[in-house]
Amino acid sequence: MDVMGWIGALRRRWILVIVLLLPTLFAAAAVAAQPGPYQARSQVALLPSKESSKLVGGNPFLNFTGSVFTTADLVSQEVMAPQVGQRLSARGFLSSYQVADDPLDGTVLDITVTGNSPSLVLRTLGAVTGAVRSTLTAVQGNVKPTAQITSIVLSTDLQAALMVTHKARKVLAVLGAGLAITIGLPLLVDAIAARRNRDDADEDAGRYPVARPRAPEPAMDGAPGRHGR
Repeated sequence: MDVMGWIGALRRRWILVIVLLLPTLFAAAAVAAQPGPYQARSQVALLPSKESSKLVGGNPFLNFTGSVFTTADLVSQEVMAPQVGQRLSARGFLSSYQVADDPLDGTVLDITVTGNSPSLVLRTLGAVTGAVRSTLTAVQGNVKPTAQITSIVLSTDLQAALMVTHKARKVLAVLGAGLAITIGLPLLVDAIAARRNRDDADEDAGRYPVARPRAPEPAMDGAPGRHGR
């Protein structure tokens, strides 16, 4: 079926089109009216211990070794464990979060928090950032303080940002699915109705054949015509 055929079918099924289109528009509007999602981020850097930095004049930034990278991986996995998430949720920090190694620097942990409440996102960000630093201390509990790897907060968002692109994708997804049904279902209904009409017409033609007029028989040579004189 070409475009003009589609338009004709949709015009014939305009009531069904409206019935399907209205819920689609309402659903898209409902998704657009939902709060969020909002997102906030922070970064925590792990630093070599004071003792190991003595060889470079006590400057930890000159003494990054493989152990710091390994510790960063360990801490990120520990904070992402289900039991840590449950403890944070029990304390009221309900926004979802992600802790991962920074792609440009393995000694830096990127913390990302997402949720529908900007204030809750920021509170959860603070709690997760604190959990990263406390976990780093906890996994080194038997190590003397001067030999422990330490951490600093490199950056943290002061406001949660609205994820406009993410929300737009959700609205477009609802619209796309709704419009596909709004257009596809009437076309299907119209095609089924057209096929049924053709089948009924073929059935009627077989049941009541059309009588065709018989051609007059040709007169025989030398014989008088049918009508006589």
